[in-house]
Amino acid sequence: MSQTILAPCKGLALALLFLSVPMAGAATFEPYSESEKPPAGMFQNLRGEQQSVLAYKGSVVLLNFWASWCTPCITEIPSLRGLQDTLAGQPFRILAVNVEEGPFKVDKFTRVVDMPFPILLDQDGSAFDAWGGVVLPTSFLIDPEGRIRYRIQGPLDWASEEAVQTVRGLLPGTGAPRRAAEDTAGTISDNRGE
Repeated sequence: MSQTILAPCKGLALALLFLSVPMAGAATFEPYSESEKPPAGMFQNLRGEQQSVLAYKGSVVLLNFWASWCTPCITEIPSLRGLQDTLAGQPFRILAVNVEEGPFKVDKFTRVVDMPFPILLDQDGSAFDAWGGVVLPTSFLIDPEGRIRYRIQGPLDWASEEAVQTVRGLLPGTGAPRRAAEDTAGTISDNRGE
């Protein structure tokens, strides 16, 4: 019986241990050049309300697909917080989309692990699939016009100079040059007819 009670504590202790381990920067910024338009970006938040990525138009959005059981996902959370702190006051938002876990489990996890950004749910994994996700974590950087500019597959040190400069280059008014691959990036559409 004591093993049953301690099992969740062991998992939590392991998760917290990984939060202190530095990341091996294997992921890179891949310019997004998919020919088709990406999905509309509607997700449910922890209160059961629908939320659209379009609500953040005018801001750079980092859409991060993650799961509480995913060690690399947990490992990159502190750097996501660091990026958010670095860009505080700028038109930049992180949206963390949990893949294939229920609201109770996700809420419980986020009460223990500080994730100070909107938490959205993809309980059946269909949005992750629609966005072309293969590995967790997978992130997308969306520019203020709603165009996906980069895909990042795997954990990234979001507090690194490269990550901060990449995001800053997408902020409104920076006049960042566009590469040919970026000019073909898809635009987020709103399937609600708005």
